[in-house]
Amino acid sequence: IYVMQKMNADPHSCVYIGDSRVDAETSINAGVDFAWVRYGYDVLSGEKPAYEFDSAREWGALISR
Repeated sequence: IYVMQKMNADPHSCVYIGDSRVDAETSINAGVDFAWVRYGYDVLSGEKPAYEFDSAREWGALISR
């Protein structure tokens, strides 16, 4: 949220990329879409990510749009 405020970014144009349930919860609290990286630390248990990725190359394509 701090960085979004500093950059004057609209939360709807941001995405939180993470590999844990805490990351998913943080994105919800910040009001941004969550991108789950399956190769990371944790497993989801009911959270519904907006995106799911198997490699950094895949999410790199998302953020370069």
